[in-house]
Amino acid sequence: MDTARLTVPRPLGRLGQAALVAALFWLTLFNLYQIHAAFPRKLVESDFRIWYAAASIGTHLGWSHLYDLAAQKAAVEAVWSGSRFLAYGDPPVAAWIVWPLTLVPFGAALVIWSVLSLAVLVAFSQAFAPADCLGRVIYALSALGFLPTFVMVEAAPLSPIVFAAIGACALLLIRGKNLAAGAVLSLIMVKLNLALLVPPALLVAGYLRSVAAFVGSSALLGLAQLAAVGVQGTRSMIAIDMGFFADPYHLTYSLEVLFGSRTAWLIAAAVISVLTLAAAYLTRSRGPHGPIAAGIAGSLLINHHLTPADFIMLLLSIWLVLSLRPRVEIVVAGAALWTAGWATSLGLAWPVAVMEAVFIGAVATISRNVPQAVE
Repeated sequence: MDTARLTVPRPLGRLGQAALVAALFWLTLFNLYQIHAAFPRKLVESDFRIWYAAASIGTHLGWSHLYDLAAQKAAVEAVWSGSRFLAYGDPPVAAWIVWPLTLVPFGAALVIWSVLSLAVLVAFSQAFAPADCLGRVIYALSALGFLPTFVMVEAAPLSPIVFAAIGACALLLIRGKNLAAGAVLSLIMVKLNLALLVPPALLVAGYLRSVAAFVGSSALLGLAQLAAVGVQGTRSMIAIDMGFFADPYHLTYSLEVLFGSRTAWLIAAAVISVLTLAAAYLTRSRGPHGPIAAGIAGSLLINHHLTPADFIMLLLSIWLVLSLRPRVEIVVAGAALWTAGWATSLGLAWPVAVMEAVFIGAVATISRNVPQAVE
């Protein structure tokens, strides 16, 4: 039974749904306006120039030079002269994924990447949407009208890759393709911090073969990357990442800043991790929906390095939970999480942190039984 096709509850009735469509439609127009207004500027400010420049290093100098800062600066300057330099500290696989786009000019590559990123969100919104037309429209607009979606297009980050990896993993698990699901999930290594708790959540939920496939595929991917950049390149990558770890900009949504203490953050991260895994365990008989949804929310909540565009991940959590046809109060929690996620792009950190915690608790209370898909 394909639980992704079940119709979600409609506590608002037809009139309420029509109002919801209207609100999401205007938010989508707002995002489109912002994209139009930002496009000339984002050519020079977009993070994508960093991925594009890094990928070009592999072509011209070889992958062993990927984390050579002098090579990175020269590559970024070649992509867009005079643009602000940001070091590339992501794993080599991120540059490998972007590499085919270096075959076209940067402007064209950026457009392709932006269109593909939007297509990923819309495609998965339809994969998890209810079968009726109005439900499909609501899901699509919930993606297009989400403010982090605008930031995603403006900044062109790597989070759509992680989004696609987890979305594909969930769909494959729903269809019983457990080994393939684990292998696809290994692509979260592109930006592991966005989904750090998803594999452990699947493990405690009983998806042993899937997690084994994830570990095996990730190990092979890691060895391939080590062979490409070497030990020194790996050390340089770690050094760059440690610099990002302390960057105040990326700590905006970290509990360390919200609590004002690294010790408090570490304690909270441990507690949240335990609660996330508990939610995954409690929903283990209901398919992968609950474990993955809780894993995403928990990963973002304990995170120490986030940008507003990374909160597109919340869309997957919400869609997965709604596909289980939960009680009205859980639907409300999902709607509140969407609203709080929208506000992250305004620099508001506390609302989303609180609602992520509430949402994890709500996931743990899902009572509707769904046919078990666990190995």
